[in-house]
Amino acid sequence: MKAFLVSFIKFSIFCFIGYVLLVCIFGMILPSYYSPNIKHVLGKLGHLNTRITEADNLEHSDILILGSSHAYRGLDTRIISKLGKSTFNIGSNSQTPVQSKILAERYLSKLNPELVLFEVYPMTFTMDGVESSLDLISNSDMDLSLARLVLEHKNPKVLNTAIYASVRQVLNLDESFIEEKTNKTGTYISGGFVEAPLKTYQYESYEEQKWNFEQSQFDALDRTLKLIESTGAKCILLYSPITSNNYNSYTNQAYFDSLMKTKANYIDFNPLVQLDDSLHFYDSHHLNQSGVELYNNELVQVLDSLGFMD
Repeated sequence: MKAFLVSFIKFSIFCFIGYVLLVCIFGMILPSYYSPNIKHVLGKLGHLNTRITEADNLEHSDILILGSSHAYRGLDTRIISKLGKSTFNIGSNSQTPVQSKILAERYLSKLNPELVLFEVYPMTFTMDGVESSLDLISNSDMDLSLARLVLEHKNPKVLNTAIYASVRQVLNLDESFIEEKTNKTGTYISGGFVEAPLKTYQYESYEEQKWNFEQSQFDALDRTLKLIESTGAKCILLYSPITSNNYNSYTNQAYFDSLMKTKANYIDFNPLVQLDDSLHFYDSHHLNQSGVELYNNELVQVLDSLGFMD
């Protein structure tokens, strides 16, 4: 029996090492279409690599922003900082509350913010979070929280990408990587905001639809809110504007609003900011810079009225 266990352990170690080597060979040598289960998106589109690098070198921020692309494309740190509060935006592509929790664990104690603006787009509560996890794995250091997330996903693409990214990290293959500040989706602005090229959106109509929420995302939100509360920081949940036709097409929007109000201070800016679907958006749910400025100026007034800009 002892000999069998020893042989089994040796075989398991051999298989593990072999698997890691195969993942690295596929990831480094073969074209991506031969390795669909390895999605290493270093420096792709959302500027998360630059944002993480800046956050790691930051000592403090009065305001910390969490959330999806509606956060880093919709909350302009230059505008929010106008009234004397330093602001950093740690939003990322398709960031769900699961990834927000990991980022909060990393940066709340480090940056010690007074206020967390947590952007809560209902769509992120319907997602499995794989896309956002791949983005985070590819553009930041692997730690215990991220390793646990990889195991929780039970997804081969997430696991393989984590193995590949970890090996690259150990070998310092990405140490000299510097992300371009401007790509086809926008220009990175110090503080975490990405300013999109100014373009408009063609008016579109929608049939009635419904958000199909995942309870696990609400659970992750609750854990993140408890973490924020434990640091003594205030938190406001924000629903950034999307096109009015898109917004009004959801039959369970009122349910989402009522649920968010039970969790923290919550503001749905869709009915508060007068925006034109064609003039102030570049797609059905992202503001262009003209829309961002209208929205953010309203947000600053609201924060001021609530006493957060003193």
